[in-house]
Amino acid sequence: MATLKELSDLMTGTTPGAGTLRAKIAIAALSRATAIVGEATPSPGRKAWAQSMLMSLPAGLIDELFRYVMLTNDSLTVAQSLSVTDAQIQGAVNTAVDALYP
Repeated sequence: MATLKELSDLMTGTTPGAGTLRAKIAIAALSRATAIVGEATPSPGRKAWAQSMLMSLPAGLIDELFRYVMLTNDSLTVAQSLSVTDAQIQGAVNTAVDALYP
């Protein structure tokens, strides 16, 4: 289990590899946004989020997803967090987006 200090270091990018993990979360968010745009009837909030992601990849939204994913998986050690698979990252981002933008 990561300590609060370790989670803070991950979120602020001072842990080696944190930038790569954040970039993977950003790409997973773009993938989720693309899927939402393709939904038959996305809610206005989901559609606005997806459009914003696809138009400008706002750092604030990526930070929000990064924090959500890290804190909902805080049972992992830092090493485990940094070694998750692409599929695990995509699943965590999908869950985060569905929770934050229903």
